[in-house]
Amino acid sequence: MPGSTPPAAGGVVAAHDVEARAPVSGGAARRRRRRRYQIKELQRALYESEAEALQRDYEEFKAPDVDGDDKISIYEFGAYIQNYMKAYPHIPERDYPTFADFDKNGDGTVTFKEWQHYLQQQKKDAKGSTKQSQAAIADLSGKAEQSQSFQQLYEKLKAAS
Repeated sequence: MPGSTPPAAGGVVAAHDVEARAPVSGGAARRRRRRRYQIKELQRALYESEAEALQRDYEEFKAPDVDGDDKISIYEFGAYIQNYMKAYPHIPERDYPTFADFDKNGDGTVTFKEWQHYLQQQKKDAKGSTKQSQAAIADLSGKAEQSQSFQQLYEKLKAAS
């Protein structure tokens, strides 16, 4: 067509090109504006949530940083873990992370970046174990559905007598 924009390479027309050329009714335009507004609101909420999580992580990181140098030494870490163990005596010592768990580059200090990396790894590991638990529950549920109910077993025993 003369005066029209040619399609993208390969004859494929991008969705935004079709939208731009298609006549839009008042209702469709309102729905599209509402959808864009909802997307922006969701993006804003996600950004705020991530910012709050980052702030919480930083505050947690600063707790053992006694000298305020934005690094946690092995001594600061040890004191922090000892205090934590006193506050939560029901948690076995083997479940507490070690300094080496955080100090991935082995320089003798833990930076906020290393702290975050450890926390992210813990979240990732927790998601994996949750998926494994869900799969195990689904498997048990499936086996339970295949088995006979107590009433059926009782009736078979009663009939066999």
